[in-house]
Amino acid sequence: MNNFHPHSYDQAVLDMVASTAANTTWSINCVPRQQQHHHQQQQIHSISNEEDRTIQLDGSDLEDEEVENNDAEILEILCRMRSHPHDLPIHISSFHSLWVLSWETENAIAIGRLGGIPIILESLRYHLVAHLNINNRYNRDHHTNSPSVVRQMQLQSNGLATIQNLSSVNGYNKELLVGISDSEQHGGGISLLLLSMSTFIQNAEIQRSGCTALANILSSNSEGNCYKFNILSSGGLDVVSNILEVHKDNEGVVRAAYKCLCMLGQNPSWKDLVQQLEKGQEDLTDNEGSVDGYEMKDAAMQSYRWQTQ
Repeated sequence: MNNFHPHSYDQAVLDMVASTAANTTWSINCVPRQQQHHHQQQQIHSISNEEDRTIQLDGSDLEDEEVENNDAEILEILCRMRSHPHDLPIHISSFHSLWVLSWETENAIAIGRLGGIPIILESLRYHLVAHLNINNRYNRDHHTNSPSVVRQMQLQSNGLATIQNLSSVNGYNKELLVGISDSEQHGGGISLLLLSMSTFIQNAEIQRSGCTALANILSSNSEGNCYKFNILSSGGLDVVSNILEVHKDNEGVVRAAYKCLCMLGQNPSWKDLVQQLEKGQEDLTDNEGSVDGYEMKDAAMQSYRWQTQ
């Protein structure tokens, strides 16, 4: 007979043996080997189920941890913007980080959920008004633009690129961006977008992001007509038409502006120009996503990696 060495077995097997010895429900005709095999199979199934449950919990925990990390990063950026409302370099870098993060749908939703849109609009509004005041005085005294115009343009470009992404994910973000509730006090988000676009009308990136954001807002099924009236009453038709005149050789801007005008119910005379620019590509009305979205996302990710290295 083989000698039994307790130390050669793990605790699971020892528990199984003890359970087998204590079990009195078995028939007297059931031999010990059958009883041991039955309990061993039960033990194996029990351990397997516990491992599966642990794996599922670990996967869920990893997803929750990733969401929490992204939320924490977004909150840190928003708190930094709120703590330094007049610091131009901080807001330029913060907008760049939000722009990169907002390419992921979950992050774009989280920025709205965590109260980021009012902070974004207030930052864009403050720095734009400050720029206009400073630049007007500087232009009056020196007959040229202020030296800070390049940095202000960079802030507005990063900000409108972020708004472009935020406006494409859900109706809640669109409502906050339009800013119906504060339209009487500040003119709303639509007026702010149009003012930024008209102020820096020579900047193609601002025009492309702004027109795409307006088109995204107009794509709302429930509030589209209300938003259309808001844009038209704020002078949006003239702004977008002027953008087409200035950037008629820029395919990305023409595509975004043409889509915006079509959603405003217009039939622009630029249709032939757009068809020529397409060069056999799919029709603009079939393009539901952001204009040149993948190219812009790749550029954003490369820029983000470069800055964080």
